[in-house]
Amino acid sequence: MKRRVLLFLMICVLAGGCHPDDELQSDPDKREFSETEMDMMSVKGRLRIKLSQELANSLEISVDSVGIRTRVSGMDHVLTALGASSMRRTFPPAGRFEARTRAAGLHLWYDIVFDEDKPVSRASADFLQFPGVEIVEPIRKTVQLTLPFNDPELDKQWHYYNDGSLSGSIAGADINLFEAWKTETGKKEVIVSVVDGGIDFEHEDLAANMWMNEAEVNGVRNKDDDDNGYKDDVYGFNFVDQVGTIKPGKHGTHVAGTVAAVNNNGKGVCGVAGGDGSGNGVRLMSCQIFGTDASGKDISADGAPAIKYGADNGAVISQNSWGYEKGGSALPASLKAAIDYFVTYAGVDEHGNQEGPMKGGIVIFAAGNDNLPLAYPACYEKVVAVAALTSDYRKADFSNYGEWVDISAPGVRIYSTTPGNTYGYLQGTSMACPHVSGVAALVVSKFGGQGYTPEKLKERLFNTAKDIYAYNRGYQSKLGIGLIDAAAALAVTSTVPPQKVTKLWGTVSSNIASLQWLVPADPDDVKAAGFSVYYTQEDISSLNPDNLPSHVGVRGFATGDLNVGDTMTAVLPGLEFETNYNVFVDAYDASGNRSALSPRFSFQTGSNGVPVITPVNGNSITLRGFETKSLAFIISDPDGHDMTWALENPSEAITEILNDKTITLTINATKLAPGTYQGRLNVSDVYGASTGLSFTYVVEPNHAPHVILQPEDVVFSRVGEQIALTLADYFVDEDGEPLSYSTVVSDSRVAHLSPNRGNLYITALAVGATDVTLTAKDALGESASVAFRISVGGGGDQEVSLYPNPVKDKLNILTKEGESVEIILDFQRFNITV
Repeated sequence: MKRRVLLFLMICVLAGGCHPDDELQSDPDKREFSETEMDMMSVKGRLRIKLSQELANSLEISVDSVGIRTRVSGMDHVLTALGASSMRRTFPPAGRFEARTRAAGLHLWYDIVFDEDKPVSRASADFLQFPGVEIVEPIRKTVQLTLPFNDPELDKQWHYYNDGSLSGSIAGADINLFEAWKTETGKKEVIVSVVDGGIDFEHEDLAANMWMNEAEVNGVRNKDDDDNGYKDDVYGFNFVDQVGTIKPGKHGTHVAGTVAAVNNNGKGVCGVAGGDGSGNGVRLMSCQIFGTDASGKDISADGAPAIKYGADNGAVISQNSWGYEKGGSALPASLKAAIDYFVTYAGVDEHGNQEGPMKGGIVIFAAGNDNLPLAYPACYEKVVAVAALTSDYRKADFSNYGEWVDISAPGVRIYSTTPGNTYGYLQGTSMACPHVSGVAALVVSKFGGQGYTPEKLKERLFNTAKDIYAYNRGYQSKLGIGLIDAAAALAVTSTVPPQKVTKLWGTVSSNIASLQWLVPADPDDVKAAGFSVYYTQEDISSLNPDNLPSHVGVRGFATGDLNVGDTMTAVLPGLEFETNYNVFVDAYDASGNRSALSPRFSFQTGSNGVPVITPVNGNSITLRGFETKSLAFIISDPDGHDMTWALENPSEAITEILNDKTITLTINATKLAPGTYQGRLNVSDVYGASTGLSFTYVVEPNHAPHVILQPEDVVFSRVGEQIALTLADYFVDEDGEPLSYSTVVSDSRVAHLSPNRGNLYITALAVGATDVTLTAKDALGESASVAFRISVGGGGDQEVSLYPNPVKDKLNILTKEGESVEIILDFQRFNITV
């Protein structure tokens, strides 16, 4: 988790962050991509650049018959060569917010549209050479990450209240919303910007909770009536088409319903912060970045301008259920700037005065659905990253994970609104994320006001989560502080801290420490809500949690379902090897009151063990030339560390699949010449300890099929007769491989031939004769053939059939079966062979 515990007036120093640590600390502007990588991950014909202030001051953009003109020497040439058709600010002129937009440096970013046939990598290289262009980045492809009230389908929303009746579920594996609604249901002053597909603003269960820009509602069409830089943005803005008209999408509408579908209206479902039916739900602002083009193809816009729009128009919570393909590999600098802008300026007017229910904003992102340990933008330290759980507290199999995750929420079989007054199920971290946004909106609704800050909001979200690690022992510290608990986050503020932890004990394996202590009581909250564990390599006897030195790390752990006197277990992974540590613990309640520190506990970590590769079916295999076989290997790490693996000199004949901890190598011999081959599987843990195992695969020579019996000619007495020949009677393949069969006939009108399931079916179609070539072929294309003749008589009562008539070169004579017939032929002026 990026920020394990955020207690009042406390600055935490984390050992975790986005794993590995230096990836978030490195400058994303310096990230280098291969040309192929850049072109594959980027939107075609689009590029984003950041200019120096000096170059931006010189820029004067215009369009003529040749193309874009900037009045900057050399830049016009680059734009013309790329076939550029547009160059405009990434973050448009912001009207009354322009001063702070410039203060944040966002006016220096420009998006360029150019010929899609020109590679993005080439365009990037051209601009990187231009003086005054400080940053060049591709525009990344984004992807969408699938009963107290009288709402008739609330019973389908198990994720709000789980009584354990759902198959495979565990009672309590929910966000504890019914209890929370007794305290708060949402206030219209709280605005959530939904950066996603468009929201169906006319939906029967959403319309009453839609944010509306009153100046545009009552203004002049095609005019920026409120001086915010956008025209006709009534319910938000469509960043795909660059218009105010929102086009509803399934994903965005579903997400919006979870946040704030209208409650207690006798229709559909409930939203986390949808109010109580009196018009008091939080408001939904649609910032559309997904849509379709004229042909129905899915298209997307960049999320950075959409996030900034929310901050400038009153939102204090930015809901983002999207990310990059396969988790991305870096955070674009322009997106980082937009997130930072939202965090700083949300809830604040253009003069710096707080006008919203919170001074500053919170940006919440879905962790992603690739089951990967790293994903952007979610792992950026200034966002709240949300992983997905199932109805039994366990990690959803698709959810990304890592120490950068902040908190978890339900993400499987989530029921919510869909366009056209309909409802449906979706799943993904995209569905988990709006649960957290909704709970955040409830907390701001109850506690927000002058002086309320995102830090205070995060205290309540993180300090009150339910512990989930008893069900996720393989993901210790990688699913955030726990499962969000709406009721606990809304609990009345207490003033008395929990009692202190009096004794620590534990065990150490490699660089992983497992610490234990007894859960203490809390005089006004029954028990402690959670604990902060402080650890350092320095030899100190005490510390001040309100002023932590840089060498002290801290991690938070939720008490969960444990009671006073129960044993609490906290796991500290990722420590230095063979190092002495000193640890202290304090307990906190939901209001951030903290106990005194525990006594010091000291331990020494161990060494790093080497991963182990265990063959399942040996490490050698022999294949006949047509076969496909597999070798399987179980990989394990004695310390439980994450591992990576790779093949040395991989072959196109080998496909690799990792399922849990089993690597299966499937070898296709048809792609290899006969011979003996060597491979090597290498496995490393995240700290560099590695091992390897060699394996051998032998491909035997292929043998062509051959003929074992020549078929006799086939004679039919009449049309419509059929016979079947057993193909194995005529061909054999000593390799034992299955053969495929084909036929070639000289006259397809006479007979129909169909090889099928080891037989050759022959049907007489017309009187006459045809020559047949039958070929057997193995998987490598080696073949053998035989030839025979098919004759079809006229049938009926005649004793003899002669065909064809007239005859040119060959006359066929067919008699009735079992009868002797005398035939007299009178040949004149011909040379005859009988």
